[in-house]
Amino acid sequence: MILHGLIPSPFSRKVVVVLEEKGIAHETRDLEPFPKRDELADMNPLQLIPILEHDGRLIPDSSVIVAYLERLYPNRSVYPSDLRDYAQALFLEEYSDTCVTDAIAPVFRERFVKPHAMNEEPDESIVKSAMNEGLPPVFDYLESRLETGRSTFLNEFTVADAALGTTLTSLHLANEQIDPTKWPKLVAYHAALLERPSFQKALPMAA
Repeated sequence: MILHGLIPSPFSRKVVVVLEEKGIAHETRDLEPFPKRDELADMNPLQLIPILEHDGRLIPDSSVIVAYLERLYPNRSVYPSDLRDYAQALFLEEYSDTCVTDAIAPVFRERFVKPHAMNEEPDESIVKSAMNEGLPPVFDYLESRLETGRSTFLNEFTVADAALGTTLTSLHLANEQIDPTKWPKLVAYHAALLERPSFQKALPMAA
């Protein structure tokens, strides 16, 4: 089983976390999403990472990959058995992959992608705008949904935690932090996730 992607990508990290949580042996191979190349288009017509290669199949999209892994290895499930929690986990994964990712993207692009991949200086005005305007409503929503002292979003570790935890880590890679005075439950939640062995494996320095 081979995961094609890049560890700095939150979507690649999400899949690595799930693979680790399930104890599935795998190999990771770097696949750059930019610039667009024929190799990537041949593997995924959307030209996005990650892509799972398994048993002669190429499976794109992190959410599709996680669902595939769940059916293939149902032990250590990352989907709740309770129907309402199942729906919540799916929604939180989608919220993370869209709203949270989009809010963090300007910070990540300016502070991580530009200096490391493009040899360019970040535009700090874009970072400031994202931190002061784009991210607070997202953090407010997550803070309002978290229970105090809980290390997972629902009653157990789910795909929601794999998605949210790895997406929030993009801020750390960009040398930004969530303000613990404004969003203490979110800060404690993310810190607890980072202590999990699966997240340690998905950190860029461990790749």
